[in-house]
Amino acid sequence: MTLNAENRQRVLLIVAAACVGLLALDRLVVGPYAAAWRDRAERLATLSLQVERGQALLDRAEAIQQRWENLQRDSLPADRPRAEELVLRAAAGWAREARVVFTSLNPQWRDGERDSALFECRAGLSGDLQQLARFLHALETDPLPVRIEEFRLAADDDQGRRLTLNLRFSGLQLNRPANSASTTP
Repeated sequence: MTLNAENRQRVLLIVAAACVGLLALDRLVVGPYAAAWRDRAERLATLSLQVERGQALLDRAEAIQQRWENLQRDSLPADRPRAEELVLRAAAGWAREARVVFTSLNPQWRDGERDSALFECRAGLSGDLQQLARFLHALETDPLPVRIEEFRLAADDDQGRRLTLNLRFSGLQLNRPANSASTTP
């Protein structure tokens, strides 16, 4: 089949118009829909992950609530002098048990966010590695709500037999809301 010049022009014009139409269709319809599809798929994946996390949190809600109640129950007493006495007496017991010597002990209160406070102690101790390890273990395993915030270990002699431990540990005090149900007649 041979095409004359006029038919050839018409065919080329139709092909060019079809190419422009396909390009416009791609740019104006297919591209935006594909991008929207990808965005929705990403959003759906994000939401699915959030739902999974939420479900896991709901599944652990009872355990989390129990842990929070334990934290509130086991926190330092609201009476600050009593709380100080408990922590300092415990620290003296840990030192006595581990056979270490306090070179310094500086306690202070730090008010936290909301209804909490920390009774923070900066302490310097002297002893050998085994004694200091026993002290740290006693501090960490005590039922009192204290934790080690930071520590630094240094040798006092050339052989490293006498060591100095500088540490900061703190006890948590949660201010419990007053029980309005208990009234005296």
